[in-house]
Amino acid sequence: MSLHTIGIVKFGLTAAAAAVKGITNSNFSPGLQRLLLSGSGQIEASHGGIVQVKPELGFSTTAIKTALANLGGADGIAIDSAGATEPFEFWFQKALQGGLRADGANHVKCAATYGMIIPQTLSMPAGDKATLSYRAVFLSSDGTTAPVTITDSVALDAGQAGADEAYVLGPVTINGTALANVSDVQYEFGLNLWEGPANPYLQEIAISSRRPKLTVSTNDGATFADWGLLGETQGATDSVVNLYPVSTGAIPTSTGAITLTVDEGVMEFGSFGGQHGEKAAGPVTITPMYDGTADTVAIAGLT
Repeated sequence: MSLHTIGIVKFGLTAAAAAVKGITNSNFSPGLQRLLLSGSGQIEASHGGIVQVKPELGFSTTAIKTALANLGGADGIAIDSAGATEPFEFWFQKALQGGLRADGANHVKCAATYGMIIPQTLSMPAGDKATLSYRAVFLSSDGTTAPVTITDSVALDAGQAGADEAYVLGPVTINGTALANVSDVQYEFGLNLWEGPANPYLQEIAISSRRPKLTVSTNDGATFADWGLLGETQGATDSVVNLYPVSTGAIPTSTGAITLTVDEGVMEFGSFGGQHGEKAAGPVTITPMYDGTADTVAIAGLT
């Protein structure tokens, strides 16, 4: 028996350059769907089996620039040989009894050669690290070959360092006006997927629609008063969320910042209030819309 913890996520053939470090969460699900049957008046199930298998990995990282720049930005990316994104690999590191982490061929590696990776949520709490979550869906090449291989007793690959990139929430402007007392920002990429049939493994997947949303939590009641019940439309001056890079021994500044910019859409306040002895708070929801030319949410600062 042994204890394990998470490791890096890696894609493509250039190990160190393609590693996504700073993994804060990693959860792999085999995605088994079983059919259990009973009949003829029986209470208990007496027959069953596996009908579909849809393995997925959910992971989060502080390496936001690296991940977005290499994993297709807001569109996500296919896992395949054509895009040089396969194999897609992730590790579970063995912990030593009474010690730290094991050396050598003692770890678990999972690998896939087909599938799709899509960004899900960019979480930006004020005064804490920002994290970006992903969903990786793995496909079979022919419907019967397992999409993921799981191998024990392997060595860690290159680039297994813990973290070397982080961002924190910077200024937020709505229609060109700075929004005060922001406590949290959540950007949902809003990618919805079509799936083909799984017999028993999935073979096809594609993006069906995009419905992005920015939710900005604030204690600023003046904005609520200015907008009233009907909210606002995005004006001529863009709304911008800034993420400032964290450097050792330095104060975060706009140098090297990542920005999320909305130039078309609608915005509204959710419920605003609170309890006795606490600050009043409420979410500003910005729903970006496509103007026929620009990205619904333009993400800059990735190069």
